Amino acid sequence: MRLKPEKVGQLSHKIFDVIKKDPECQFVRDEQMVLDTIRHTFLNDLKREDEVDKEIWAKLDAHAEQISNRNVSRGDLFNSAKRMIAKERGLVF
Repeated sequence: MRLKPEKVGQLSHKIFDVIKKDPECQFVRDEQMVLDTIRHTFLNDLKREDEVDKEIWAKLDAHAEQISNRNVSRGDLFNSAKRMIAKERGLVF
């Protein structure tokens, strides 16, 4: 995860504050529960992205010899694979 838990907390509070200020939005649950849900969702999404990253790097490592024989960077392959997996799985990073 590239963000520290403190930063996730700060961003979660900002998201919460924007939602709270919206006159069309009304909480039906305790505000702390809403904030905790935002934070939890944020952390789960980051973990999911980390899992996808690990999966991609493992595949690239398994094909390292073939990759080195071609004139392409691992970073470019990683980015391409990440876009493809995100699209296949309906993820947004």
